[in-house]
Amino acid sequence: APILSGILLAATGALLVTDLKRPERFYYILIRPNWGSWMSLGTYFIALDGVLTALWVLGALAGSRGALETLLWPTLAAAALTSIYTGFFFAQAAARDLWRGSENTVDIAAQTVVKGAAGLIFFTTIFPVADKIPALLFLGSVLTGALLVHLAILIFSTLAHRTGPAALERAVALLVDGPLKNEFWGGAIAMGCAVPVILIWWCGVGGMGALTAAILAVAGAYYWDRVWVKAGQAVPLS
Repeated sequence: APILSGILLAATGALLVTDLKRPERFYYILIRPNWGSWMSLGTYFIALDGVLTALWVLGALAGSRGALETLLWPTLAAAALTSIYTGFFFAQAAARDLWRGSENTVDIAAQTVVKGAAGLIFFTTIFPVADKIPALLFLGSVLTGALLVHLAILIFSTLAHRTGPAALERAVALLVDGPLKNEFWGGAIAMGCAVPVILIWWCGVGGMGALTAAILAVAGAYYWDRVWVKAGQAVPLS
């Protein structure tokens, strides 16, 4: 898991750097940070998480239990900050009311748990591991709980909380009954939340049921991220 985390973290960092208008000036964020910007803070979170994850892998390879115990909580804290800073970053966008709700950061944390549990279910199911059944039981419970939290936030933010500023109402309308409704209802809600929970409840956490649920949960999270960004950007600023 730490090795996979490190690989995905490196890929994320590479994508963020190449997405800049001037990627060759990326180091300016590190040497001249704007502490009021979540982009700067996020850069430091990613770097810190990368260093701690690398140290964790080295400690595991060396068989140093003491090093792993020392690194456990700092690594978890850095990983949590790396996963949720995006919510604060999007909330800084002016006139993008869909992105500014405080529930978005909580939802990003829930999605992080969903993706992590789904990834571990995939590898635990495919590869031989010790204590496979207890591990799958735990991961299935974590995945189900995180999916229910994610689903509750989606319902709150798009149905129960759909009134407010005009920009928010227009963005929600795009999701619920506009051009993004198929991806929202079919992808994010049905495929990404409802079907995985039903599969785990009906089939249990062993075999193809849990594996299919994990894959669908990640696909649904992709659809939600996609339509959430598109709906927020689609509303004109003036």
